[in-house]
Amino acid sequence: MPLVKLSKKQQEIISLLNSTEEVLIQKGLSELKVNGGEEIIPDVLNILINSDNELLSEGLKNILFEIKSQKAVDHIFNILSLEKSVRHRAFLISIFWQAGLDASEYLSTLVELAINNDYLTCLECLTVIENFETEFTEEEIIRNTSILKEAIAKNEDKAPLLASMHEIIQNFLIG
Repeated sequence: MPLVKLSKKQQEIISLLNSTEEVLIQKGLSELKVNGGEEIIPDVLNILINSDNELLSEGLKNILFEIKSQKAVDHIFNILSLEKSVRHRAFLISIFWQAGLDASEYLSTLVELAINNDYLTCLECLTVIENFETEFTEEEIIRNTSILKEAIAKNEDKAPLLASMHEIIQNFLIG
């Protein structure tokens, strides 16, 4: 992804969000709601995964649930690929269904995330996939169902979720 130049206002928002003072963080969150824009999404996601501040995390989560830009999908998947995002993966994936964003082009990635992460992340991936209204190629369906079939046998704790995911993806073939 090419770097996008942020406006002066957006740079100020990032600065406020990176503050350690709660009053400045609150101001940053308020400003973000009004003056955010899609070009600031990568910075906001980075702040989220790098912050231990509960006020900031909760505020950003509420704002991220309201994203309406489809361009956010690529940014979220870029963040999901980072090891630092592990503790936020379930939340980040939930943005897709909470905000009504279409993540269907990342079906295989969601399957892999479901298999290789915790139960809650798997559940969020399942929820996103359940809400897909896209047609997939037969090849995509076969590839993902075979990966899931193998994973079901190896993941006892997530087997019911993975089996549901397998069935849903298989039903995409039926239409």
